[in-house]
Formats: sequence, structure tokens, C-alpha cells
Amino acid sequence: MDKAKTLQLISITPDQLADIVSQRVRIEFEKAKEEFSTAPKKEFLTRESAAEFLSISLPTLHNYTKQGKLKAYALGSRVYYLRNEIETMMEPLKYKHHE
Repeated sequence: MDKAKTLQLISITPDQLADIVSQRVRIEFEKAKEEFSTAPKKEFLTRESAAEFLSISLPTLHNYTKQGKLKAYALGSRVYYLRNEIETMMEPLKYKHHE
């Protein structure tokens, strides 16, 4: 057994053990909370919101989805789109410079 990972409880009261466990849980909770707060948030848009965001009609949004330009997500009978996926699917225009 690895001695660095071995814990021997000698002369410890239940309250002391509870304090040690509580302190460790608090540390891990703070780490998880920080990771969660810095993680990018996923914003889902309804079909109507996605079409409005792109200034297109619902049939055009449906066509983009069928063509694979946009990925749709379903929850029951509702359809949603991820805002960041909509933003990344948009391509910058390339203009030719006339000299």
C-alpha cells in the first residue's frame, strides 16, 4: 500500500473528522464552482429566435438545417439551435481588390 495515500485515524474525535471532511468538501466545491463559472455557457435559441437572429424566414432556417449548415437540437417536440454554432457557421466575405 502506498504510504502517501494511506490515512490512519488515531485519537480523532467524530467532530474533528467532520471538520476535516467539511474543509475538504468546501475546497473541492470552490474548485468546481470556479470551473463552472468560467465554462462557456450554451445559449439555446428557438426556431423563431434563430431565424430572427439570422434575419431569415423559418423555411430558410429549415433548409439550412436539412442542408447541414445548421445543427438542430430537440427537446420533445421543440427544436432549438445553439447560438455559438450559428455564429461560427457564418463565413467572412472575401472581396477581390481591384487595382
